[in-house]
Amino acid sequence: MLKRMRILWTFALLVLLIVTHQVLSPVFGTPTIQEHRVRASPAMLEVRFPISMGPVFPRTFLVSGMNCINGIRINDHRIASDIFPLCNSSMGLELPTHFFMQKEANIVSVMINALLDNQTGIDVRISPWDPLECSFNILYCILLSMLGYLCIRRWNRGSQSQSLAFVFLGGSMLRVWYFLTTGAFVRFHDVTGHVEYIRHVARYLRLPPSGGGWEFHQSPLYYIVSGLWWRMGEWIARSPAEMLRDLQVGSLLLSIAAFAIGLPMAAILFSRQDAHRDATKFLLLLATIPSLVFLSAWINNDVPATFFAFLIILLLLRWWRSPDMTAWIMLWIIIAVGVLVKETLLPFIIIALLCLLSHTHISRKRKLSLCAIGISILFLLTFWLVVLRNLEPDHGRLLSMGNGFLNDDLRVGNSITDYLIFHPGRIFQLPFNTPWLDIGRRQLFWEFFFRSVLFGEFQFTRLWMLCAHLALAGMILLLALLYGITADCRLRSRYFFPLIVTTIVLLATLIIYRIAFPFSPNQDFRFVTGLALPFSYYIVIGIRSAPAWFQEIANVALGAFVLLSAIFLILAPLLNITP
Repeated sequence: MLKRMRILWTFALLVLLIVTHQVLSPVFGTPTIQEHRVRASPAMLEVRFPISMGPVFPRTFLVSGMNCINGIRINDHRIASDIFPLCNSSMGLELPTHFFMQKEANIVSVMINALLDNQTGIDVRISPWDPLECSFNILYCILLSMLGYLCIRRWNRGSQSQSLAFVFLGGSMLRVWYFLTTGAFVRFHDVTGHVEYIRHVARYLRLPPSGGGWEFHQSPLYYIVSGLWWRMGEWIARSPAEMLRDLQVGSLLLSIAAFAIGLPMAAILFSRQDAHRDATKFLLLLATIPSLVFLSAWINNDVPATFFAFLIILLLLRWWRSPDMTAWIMLWIIIAVGVLVKETLLPFIIIALLCLLSHTHISRKRKLSLCAIGISILFLLTFWLVVLRNLEPDHGRLLSMGNGFLNDDLRVGNSITDYLIFHPGRIFQLPFNTPWLDIGRRQLFWEFFFRSVLFGEFQFTRLWMLCAHLALAGMILLLALLYGITADCRLRSRYFFPLIVTTIVLLATLIIYRIAFPFSPNQDFRFVTGLALPFSYYIVIGIRSAPAWFQEIANVALGAFVLLSAIFLILAPLLNITP
């Protein structure tokens, strides 16, 4: 009887969740974007769209643009503001609902700078800190959490598996919350260029020339899939805003899927009976590292690249444990697909080959055959892209990986001291990166990299003290990480070699990339997010292997890191924190 009741409650909650989302969203009057465009001048585009207000409606909308917004009119009433032109697309402009006099369709007209081929547009959404919208998002997360809780209690009987499942639920809900409260143009990386790539594929059903757009040099698989979805969305008359949100939904699912890979990783790395607490710590770190949660709302290929990086490391460890042919072939198929998603996964070719050469239970002859098989799979799946790009008359941008067109104000020095200095006190004073200003010590590789693990390239000034203490907890965990590496080297654990090789090769690749193209954004953690797995592992190993006095400090730091990260990720979108 109790089992039937649990099933009924689970089903009822699922139905309630779907009904709440489908019924309340139209009542809120979610706007339809870019219904009509009129060329107002050679350099200006007028974008018109309706906003229908229901009987219950939010108080504040947020308008932001892919390019500078020069004016807004609602029902032929001009909004006077001294902030026009508004060129900070991540900041946006609040539109209080007293501007919307009509309960039916309100016609909004936005004047925005036009880009080539009309690849411009705006994002209009309900403000995430609007009381009604915030209440709806909280209710949505509560219902999802209750559903997850009942499912875990129903299907996971063991206390150990239940605790990991609850950590997974908590990490997933942080990503859902961040997705619900973050628009496509908030804390992003050149979303205009990525959307332009997607829309080019959708319109012409072919890849653009690598030098024809800001992001056209990128590996094409993510843009092909997204472009086909965009084309299908246009066919069924979905608005561009809805399709942008669709792409964000895909990012949310990929972000949760990447986090889910932490579950089998924990089972492999902490397989001993007494290592359950270590596995929980490992998963807690993956759940709350802010830069991994940011991925849940981005529209770019960093999101699937992170998923494939995690998957490659998982498959590599499984092959290392049991080096059979099937696992090796699957590993190289995923590496090849990952390379077609983003070039930053190319170092995994070197990592896989080094692991093959160092494996002690494989004969030399078999190593040669496995190497040939792996390279052949990679060639068969990716050679078409190499040929296609080399047939282009101008592929210089491809060779420079897009760096040839970066603003020269982002250039940093390349002295040896830039790769040797790490000052914890300076990080506590300024926990955020400043890619455009030397005052933020952007030229120091390790400081920029550490800050980017926590906050990317963004500044969260309203949460300064919270972020400073989060960085302090992170620096204590950094000591545990370094101790964990030395302890793992000393003990020579079962998975010592693939994890240490992954760490060294990915860090070396990022350093070489920064040296070759000395621009401040080129030392960001988002290029090597796969390091989150070995970093989390080494932190846990470091805490376990450290002296008792440091174990207590590190455990407190880990708890503070998890708690402060969760608070930060909940508050940052609500406070309209922007770069």
